[in-house]
Amino acid sequence: MSTPIIHVVTGANRGLGLGLVRHILARDPTHVVVATCRDRSKAAALEELRGKEGSGRLHIVGMEIVSGESVEAAAAEIASKVPHIDVLVNNAGVIGAKSNFVNTPIDAFVETFKTNTVGPIQVTRALLPLLRRGTRRQVVAVSSWLGSIAGATWAGCTEYRMSKAALNM
Repeated sequence: MSTPIIHVVTGANRGLGLGLVRHILARDPTHVVVATCRDRSKAAALEELRGKEGSGRLHIVGMEIVSGESVEAAAAEIASKVPHIDVLVNNAGVIGAKSNFVNTPIDAFVETFKTNTVGPIQVTRALLPLLRRGTRRQVVAVSSWLGSIAGATWAGCTEYRMSKAALNM
């Protein structure tokens, strides 16, 4: 039997992350997913999916990506569930205050950058030992058209756009 491809998807309890988890599991019956979310009490869709797929294919781990303690604890929990990671998808993020540059509070910039830019770095560093044991060793950062210079045609969501542009670097 071949070694399963193991994916970790952050921010997986809804939206794009949840859709990605569903896609990975449907794509190949040997794929395994570790789905992380900030609040396990809001992971009903993941729990339902795990009921269908089985606990061996889908693991759910709580992780707040802006908290070093939470990320380290999640990394330890993930290491207890899987022997390696092949693909890490840094999907967790926030859009922040949907206002323009002038009206956005500085705290909103800081919090959005912590989540969208620094958080993925923190998660990747914590999971590097498991990634190094994998065969694919892929790290994906989910960004946005709004994070591109070409996409800067609208004055809203300034902190989101800037944080995703920084993530792209």
